Amino acid sequence: MISVRPLVRAASAPLATVRVAAWTWSEARRLPESLRRQGMAAVDTIRRPPPVPPRHRSTVAVILRLAGANCLERSAILQRWETDHDGGRPLLVGVARDSQGELAAHAWLEGEEQGDGYLPLHRRPPA
Repeated sequence: MISVRPLVRAASAPLATVRVAAWTWSEARRLPESLRRQGMAAVDTIRRPPPVPPRHRSTVAVILRLAGANCLERSAILQRWETDHDGGRPLLVGVARDSQGELAAHAWLEGEEQGDGYLPLHRRPPA
C-alpha cells in the first residue's frame, strides 16, 4: 500500500510539490528507454530537478512508486535529486543468486538496505 502521508505533508507548498511531481514523473517515463539505448550512460542524461527545498524528497519517492520505476530507475533519479540537494550518495549495482540459483541484479543507493547477498559490482559516484 502506498502512503499518501508525504503528499499530505507537502501540501503546504503545493506549487513546489507539483513541480517536483512533474519532474519525477517525466524522468521516470523517459529513463527506461534511455537506459535501453545508452546503458548506464543514460543516468547522466537525467535532468536537474526543480529548485525546491530538499524536504520534497518524499514526493519524489512516492511518484517513483506510482510510476512503477524499477530499482535502477528509482536509484538513479533519487541520486540526481540528492546530488542537487545535499551532495548525493553513490549508486550501487550488484548481483546475487535467487532461490532457484538464477542470477538476479539489484540497484540501490549507498546506505540503503539492498537485500540479502547482493555483491556490488558497479559503483557510480554522484555526478
